[in-house]
Amino acid sequence: MNMKSMISFAYQQASPHKNNKSIYNIIIGKKTHQTLFDATSLQLLSLYGCAPHISFEQFEALISKPLTNHVDIPTSTHITYPILQQSFVVLQLLIQTLSQAEHEQLKFVPLTSQIDVHQQVRQIYQYIKTNHAIDATKAEIYCLFKRLNDLHPESTAHYYLSGYDETMYTQRQVGQVTGLDEDALTLSHYVDILTLYQLLSDETQFPVLHHCLVSLPISHTLQRSLAHLLEGWTVAQIAQHTQRTENTIYDHVLELFMRNYLTCYDQYFREDIHAFITFYMQEPYQRLRYYKAHFEQLSYFEIKLAIIGIVKGDLHA
Repeated sequence: MNMKSMISFAYQQASPHKNNKSIYNIIIGKKTHQTLFDATSLQLLSLYGCAPHISFEQFEALISKPLTNHVDIPTSTHITYPILQQSFVVLQLLIQTLSQAEHEQLKFVPLTSQIDVHQQVRQIYQYIKTNHAIDATKAEIYCLFKRLNDLHPESTAHYYLSGYDETMYTQRQVGQVTGLDEDALTLSHYVDILTLYQLLSDETQFPVLHHCLVSLPISHTLQRSLAHLLEGWTVAQIAQHTQRTENTIYDHVLELFMRNYLTCYDQYFREDIHAFITFYMQEPYQRLRYYKAHFEQLSYFEIKLAIIGIVKGDLHA
């Protein structure tokens, strides 16, 4: 996959604020708290992990040749690239399964071998059968792709669908049909999977297909902290119980907000933060110590949490 436009865009967005290694870590999806925070705060989370196998040398070579035309790419602060892609694969397999079932041909070669995708599609398919929702689901699929084509007229997602007697196109075949080069195809696919994810987030419009969405994964450690927080434990209590530092648990809280498992910010701020929000909106993307110098009363945890809330659109002045 040629991701020149997407990587160049991420570099243009982040380079005034981060060094090349930090930006590279976002692109490959390095599994660290700092990289996840960088991707979220720079509003590049949906490009986090878009090119996991690129080497640092390839990355540096690519950004050393700037694009002649600046491409403006939509991004999201709620989801990562691998999860966008996996959610699309769930949708693909569900459509393939429904098509095969309609022709009473349920012995078929699935378009993916991912076990967790198979399990998710099996659950959705059982739900559809139990609720006699085949026709309703078909209507949702037609509505979904009509909405996608309205929002993204250059959409190529339909070429990657398969079903009974219908195999999906390869990227090369899509390129031949559309006349798009590899980089343009990759960019078009990214816009498709991001748009589809955003459309399917509307559970009222897509009550069945909404279940194709995959959540950001969390580790066993994060899961344990989340359970304690939901039970009403304090950060100090969790730290003592799990024999970790309070700073580590505060990092867990930040990760849980970044991964959309926590959404109630107010209980973590000791005082009103509207002044900080206003200040941040005027001077975004600065180093944390810059904000700390202007708001000494706020802890670094509170500053980071406020930034997460602002870029996710959850906190307003």
